[in-house]
Amino acid sequence: MKQALLSTIIFCLLFTVCLGQEVKLPNQPKSIAPNGKQLEDLRYRFSVKYGGLFFSNMWSLIHNYESETEVDEVQEYLKRFLDALESRDEVKFKEIGGIKAFKEKFSGFLKSDDDTIKGFAAVMLGITGDTDYAPPIAALMGERDKSFTEPDTYPVVVYRGRAATALGILGAKEYTAKIALLLKSRNNYDRTGAIVALNYLNAKEYAKDIVALLVNKDFQVNDDVSPIYFLFATGTAKDYKKELAEVMLGDFGIETGKAATYAFVKLESKENAKDIAKLLNRRFRKGDAAKALALLDAKEYTDEIVLLLGDENSLVRKDAALALGVLNAKNHSSEVTKLLKAKEDFVRYYAAVSLILMEAKEYYKEAIPIIEASHQAGAYLNEGDFHALVLNKSRRIKADFKQLLEKAETLK
Repeated sequence: MKQALLSTIIFCLLFTVCLGQEVKLPNQPKSIAPNGKQLEDLRYRFSVKYGGLFFSNMWSLIHNYESETEVDEVQEYLKRFLDALESRDEVKFKEIGGIKAFKEKFSGFLKSDDDTIKGFAAVMLGITGDTDYAPPIAALMGERDKSFTEPDTYPVVVYRGRAATALGILGAKEYTAKIALLLKSRNNYDRTGAIVALNYLNAKEYAKDIVALLVNKDFQVNDDVSPIYFLFATGTAKDYKKELAEVMLGDFGIETGKAATYAFVKLESKENAKDIAKLLNRRFRKGDAAKALALLDAKEYTDEIVLLLGDENSLVRKDAALALGVLNAKNHSSEVTKLLKAKEDFVRYYAAVSLILMEAKEYYKEAIPIIEASHQAGAYLNEGDFHALVLNKSRRIKADFKQLLEKAETLK
């Protein structure tokens, strides 16, 4: 791996963090008008607003390029661009020609013979927010090859879907119908890019078409959860509970089924708890089912979740303990306590967390040292213990745990 490539990856990692939050960077010089506002706006777009999209496309670029000469050129230029944004240094920004030069550079890459670079360039131009580049980006979607009509064609073209995503970022509604045509493609990347773009464009009129892709086992998109996110972004998820239940209980990808499970939690659809409960004896699904039921406060399934404390899979035991804590099932604290002696550190930790959540004071002396040791090692209860669809609920649980732990420490 060349140094320019390695450096760019490092800058990307510094520049982008999970859940779209900005990295706090020290020693940042003050911006100088008038370019300071433009620099700050670009920094926000690349590191916060579209940070996750930028990083995922960067990852794809460095793993799938064909032209080493061009990718080195892209990497070196991006390194300088990100360096200027990261440091808020206007001198560096001017040295690379500012945003005008950036746009011209990537506009040129739209004509690359390397499909990956061409798609990456489209997304970069989309992130700048300049709608003047919508027509040349849209032109990429008109290029057809075998992968549009024939499944499992190799190599698979990726730039059409990325061009669609770029148009979605730009809010180019005049291309909505053209983007929607990609939903009919046999190319996974086309369909995924179209769904993401239609999400950005709030094109809820295509919800039925996207749900048809979601429930078709033979016609899945590359990112199996994008249709579900589309339904929530456009406010149409409530109209497709039947299809979501079909996906949750059917033979679909694990991540797709998981997202469908938590979709009912986000919808506060307690009437679907009975469907979720069917997963409590399903391998690879039972742990999330227990947590989803807990988030719905479906206490009628508490006894079934307690049985999972003895599951052969340590991850399931961990999830069951956490679910019981969320349910405040204090009458089952003695069963949870048995996991404080589990051989796995993380199982002991989540059992201790559960006891704190249910305020089982009689077990604080055993639980708190386990929690403290885990925190000292850098392992915490976090949003990732649930699902991104229910981020608000998981953050509330995390906040409750922190408050209850502080209270418990005064009583230990």
